[in-house]
Parts: sequence; structure tokens; C-alpha cells
Amino acid sequence: MPSKVAKKAVTPVNGKAATTSATPSDVEPNSKRRREQSDSNTDAAQASSSSATASRKAVSQNRLFAPFRALGLISNDVPFALQTRFGGKDATTPDVNVITCLGDSWAMWDAERMTLLFVSTSLPAPISSLVISLSPDAVLAAAGTKVYRFKRRPGG
Repeated sequence: MPSKVAKKAVTPVNGKAATTSATPSDVEPNSKRRREQSDSNTDAAQASSSSATASRKAVSQNRLFAPFRALGLISNDVPFALQTRFGGKDATTPDVNVITCLGDSWAMWDAERMTLLFVSTSLPAPISSLVISLSPDAVLAAAGTKVYRFKRRPGG
């Protein structure tokens, strides 16, 4: 006995209507299932989109506490050093930098925006202390039994 075949209209493609054939049992459940799946996918996408937007707004409002910029996550127990450099004659505010210890190297951050400015080379031993020298263009780092001086190049 031949099975009954129902014709279902499909949305026009390039201005021409197309039809496909399907059995009556396939038409109703699959279309309903597809609709439910697309509704749940849309809801999930909207929820993840709104949570991502909210987290971006929170991060942009306060960049200091963004997970990859929090000082506790990019330094260790060695106290940080604070460097203040007064710019040229046209500068209205001083440049303030934070120098943090990263184990056997150190990093210099712009204190106003918490952007990474510089990372030192690795030393042979872990750093135990960081100090800014009397010249604001040098950082002293004690590692092991030695003190290492990192001097800023002119124009840098």
C-alpha cells in the first residue's frame, strides 16, 4: 500500500517557491521540535549576550579590578615600588609608575591606567626587594646575594 505523502511549501528561494515532500508523521513533530530548539537557542544566546555585555560594562567602569589587572594577581609577596617622574616643561601631571615583583623579574605599570609598560629580563635568583634609585630612571632589584641596577635609556 503506498504511503501518503504531503507536500509542504518552503520559503521562496531566489524569488521562486519550492516544495518538498514529506510523510505526514514527519511534518508536524519535526517542525515543532525545530521551533522549540530554535526558541531555546535564542533564549540562551540572549542570556549569554546580556551577561557578557554586563561584565564588559563592569570591567570598563573600573579597570583596576579586572581579573588580569588586579595587582594581587600580577605580583607576589615582595612589596611594590612607586616611581614618580616629572615630564618635560609641557607636562601638566607627573607620570606615576608601579613596579611589581614577578618572581625572578619585575614589571612596570602605568598607575593611572594599569597598563603594562615594561618587563625586565629574568635574574638568576628570585627578587627579594625592589627600590627606585635616587635617579628616577633606575630600578634596583636585590636577588640572591647581588643587587642589580636597571637603568632607563635616554628617550625611553
